[in-house]
Amino acid sequence: MNLFAQELKRFFNAAGALERIDALRSEMTPEVQAEIDELQGAMWDLESGGHHDGIAGAEGTATLRALRAATAVRASFTAMLAADTANLREAPDDDVAQRQAWR
Repeated sequence: MNLFAQELKRFFNAAGALERIDALRSEMTPEVQAEIDELQGAMWDLESGGHHDGIAGAEGTATLRALRAATAVRASFTAMLAADTANLREAPDDDVAQRQAWR
């Protein structure tokens, strides 16, 4: 059943953001891979619970860590999308598909 659910998610392009980012990991530079690792770690820390002490405590620290990590990953993907947009109409289909995955 789990395999069927995964296939449905892939078919309908319904994977979560972290799943999509993780699927692109192998194509990224080591710096971007480190940013993705930080984002995943921050999200796991935030979702693990146990932080119910408000924005000034551990909950706030975990939230800010996740936001900073998400901003860094987004900046990296934005920079990759901004690069070489002049020849996009003449780009091979693989390059266009790659850019779509980054979006």
